[in-house]
Amino acid sequence: MAAGLWALLRPVQPVNGAGQVVAASAVQEQLRAILVSPPFSRSERMQAFLTYVVEETLAGRGDELKEYAIAVDVFRRTESYDSKSDALVRVEARRLRRKLQEFYLAAGPGASILIELPKGSYKAVFSSLGASVPSVFRPWTWAVGSLLLLAVLAAAAFLLGRPLENPAFSFGTDARARDSYWQGVYLRKERTEDSLRKSIQFFERAVARQPGNARAQAALADGYAWLAFFHLAPWRETTAKAKAAAALALRSDAAMPEAWEALGLVALFKEWDWLEAERCFRRALDAAPSSSAVHHSYALGLAAHGRFDEAAAEARRAFDLDPSSYVANNDVAVILYCARRYQEAAENARRTQAVRPNWAPGYAMTGLCEAARDRFPEALAAFRRGVSLSGNDPYYVGRLGNALARSGDRTAALDTVAGLERRALAEFVPHLNLAWTYIGLGDFERVFDHLRQAIDGRETDVLFLGVEPIYDPLRADPRFHALLQQAGLVPQPNAP
Repeated sequence: MAAGLWALLRPVQPVNGAGQVVAASAVQEQLRAILVSPPFSRSERMQAFLTYVVEETLAGRGDELKEYAIAVDVFRRTESYDSKSDALVRVEARRLRRKLQEFYLAAGPGASILIELPKGSYKAVFSSLGASVPSVFRPWTWAVGSLLLLAVLAAAAFLLGRPLENPAFSFGTDARARDSYWQGVYLRKERTEDSLRKSIQFFERAVARQPGNARAQAALADGYAWLAFFHLAPWRETTAKAKAAAALALRSDAAMPEAWEALGLVALFKEWDWLEAERCFRRALDAAPSSSAVHHSYALGLAAHGRFDEAAAEARRAFDLDPSSYVANNDVAVILYCARRYQEAAENARRTQAVRPNWAPGYAMTGLCEAARDRFPEALAAFRRGVSLSGNDPYYVGRLGNALARSGDRTAALDTVAGLERRALAEFVPHLNLAWTYIGLGDFERVFDHLRQAIDGRETDVLFLGVEPIYDPLRADPRFHALLQQAGLVPQPNAP
């Protein structure tokens, strides 16, 4: 695991020279209060900018923050961005400093952590205010500050669907529960097997200390749902745990968006109940319309059921709400690919690669788009890069095998699928990963055998049988339509 991730679990050293240690969880709590305050609540651009510099600093990458990275990651400038001719980042940094000052003027002693962006740097600095108040505050500001604080609370209640003082949402004075929760949140963002398992351990600790805390229970439900999504544990066991934790969260707070999202993920990917999944996602969005994660999950469900325009709009909304999320950006390309808009999907995938050059899914997306257009040298190069970056993950190996077979290199394709079959004797290899190579080889008997086993095992990617172009050679076969009906999917038309 990258060292930068472990930095998230360590306290952040203050820069005020007082020798204090500021907990990362306290910084995140303060960040959340800032984002829902009047200076920030109506500016998604400022929310994204502040979130980005704070999270990068907490991750130990603050010294590496440069104008170019911020322009591309936050403000969606292209890789040709030139800071000498475009002062966007510097202008927005000045705005950000002013808005932070506005927040602290209004918050007064209600603020516990001072978050600053010093001039000449994009690295955030944190210090504990303790019982003292920064010199920027003056007695005459308290009356105005009290009124603005009420506005902050009103804005938070509107955006989050619950009052901030709700005991089912707050950790109160229990620092251990709060720290466990935030450490789980940090780890979960990486979406790796190790980080997901560790995040669940932290959420379980938070729940053990506060069983009635809706926020902790919902996070635990979400963690179990993603564990099932990535086939990291038996799906029946993990989905049952996800639903149980979500039910406990909703018992304490019926509007908890993360709990509704977890139920939506389970209904979508493991129970194949699209109507229930959409109902859950809509409930989550009613409670938290600015949740990037919910828009992202909803987009996947819409795409899987052929509603590509709606899906693309939801995925773009997810990315706009969290411009630092390369996962959301890549999913825009996934949806465009399923809609057979290969050129647009490939361009989007290249933008992801420019920002995250060592992230395997970006190369898989490029390979799929190039293979769909029969550009096999480019596709093979992209898939091989994905195999290398992913540590030989079966997903990328299966995609490579399909492209090898379609490019005419049957020997290499057969060797590839034989390697996957040997691995399947000792570890879990999704049957769909094997089916992809056999589709390229034209061995449809083995394809349908693996598809049936994939459906029996509730493999996640089954959901995209009806829309993904790689299955187009099967669409004239009645057996394929029978499988779609079994999975509750609507058959989509062939590509032109």
